[in-house]
Amino acid sequence: MAQSAPKPKKNNRVGIAGEYFVAAELNRRGATAVTLTTNMPEVDVVATDPSRSRTIYIQVKTKMTGRTKRTGKPTGNWHSRTWEGNKSPKPEHFWAFVSIPQSRQEPPSYWIVSDDWMREDIKNNHAAWLLHTGGRRPRGSNSDHHGISEDRLKGWEDSWDILDIF
Repeated sequence: MAQSAPKPKKNNRVGIAGEYFVAAELNRRGATAVTLTTNMPEVDVVATDPSRSRTIYIQVKTKMTGRTKRTGKPTGNWHSRTWEGNKSPKPEHFWAFVSIPQSRQEPPSYWIVSDDWMREDIKNNHAAWLLHTGGRRPRGSNSDHHGISEDRLKGWEDSWDILDIF
């Protein structure tokens, strides 16, 4: 009897779901979008305008969210890497942040961010955090983890029009 393939980890399934949600939303709005089946750095979704004259590339970050009992604020951060703040931005690249509610009756929330803004934000927030902590990282000096909270993305929620493909 053949063994079945191992189930993907929950966080991997959440990430894949976010990519499909973004591609579906882009298609719903009139673009043509596909997810990539390979792990291509910095690109999870490729999309074009209806005339196929503009192609964009989207990195998708996804999290499952609930609400804290004490404050009612969304839980969890999106995960990135500190070195992403040091890379040169590309005008045809964007970031999509997806928050999937634990309740299946609620739709996901989206934040669409330009590559240049996001990279600058990571760089500045990481530098400020290191200054605040005296340069100590809780996971050790070799850690390159960088968390991105919802409050940092205020003003970018549902900003699909910045993609300029509709």
